[in-house]
Amino acid sequence: MEIKQAEFITTVANDNILKHTPNEFAFVGRSNAGKSSLINALTKNSKLAKVGQTAGLTKNINYFSINNGKITFVDLPGYGFHKAGKQEEDKWAHTLENYFQNSPNLKCVFVLVDSRLEASENDKNMLKFLNYYQIPF
Repeated sequence: MEIKQAEFITTVANDNILKHTPNEFAFVGRSNAGKSSLINALTKNSKLAKVGQTAGLTKNINYFSINNGKITFVDLPGYGFHKAGKQEEDKWAHTLENYFQNSPNLKCVFVLVDSRLEASENDKNMLKFLNYYQIPF
């Protein structure tokens, strides 16, 4: 499917995930792995998803409508290194777990692994989590 149109829908925090967005494709990975950059590349819109130099810019769940609502891209907070600290990182981990277990229209998760680095324990744990809960990735 060619992406002809893309727009930001909303940002949600904590347990306030959207339940009525069609055909969700989520992007997850360690902080600064390129999740937002990939969404921008796929949509050919460098300003759609906010991209930062600093790890941990995406702190909430961001939803994007693709091709007038036929599918939804979901930009998730990164895991791993954060300047925000352990308490904030634990909050983001809860947000991710809640999203994966309670999103009724999740079709597939794209797990981004930074090719400049070896897969981290967090990367491996994410794959185990998705596999255990039988979430396509």
